[in-house]
Amino acid sequence: MHKELIVNTQSMKKDFYLLNFDEFCQDPKNGLDKLSQFFEMNLDSTKVKHLISLVKPPKTIGRYKQQDISVFNTEDLAYVKHLGFDTT
Repeated sequence: MHKELIVNTQSMKKDFYLLNFDEFCQDPKNGLDKLSQFFEMNLDSTKVKHLISLVKPPKTIGRYKQQDISVFNTEDLAYVKHLGFDTT
């Protein structure tokens, strides 16, 4: 389903933004920079600091690292790695 989403939105580059939630929570400053660029917004430093303070990563982020991912095939793991997730 995820692959289909990406393929189907290729033509919508300027109208579609796929947010990696884990990445956003790990580095909200960078995530806000990307979002503000996408929405063509200028955020002053006070607003950025306030918005960063609102980001509360859930305790469940990264829980997959505690699981045996060897049950997944190599192609699927390669795709997930391509999306920016650690598969080791």
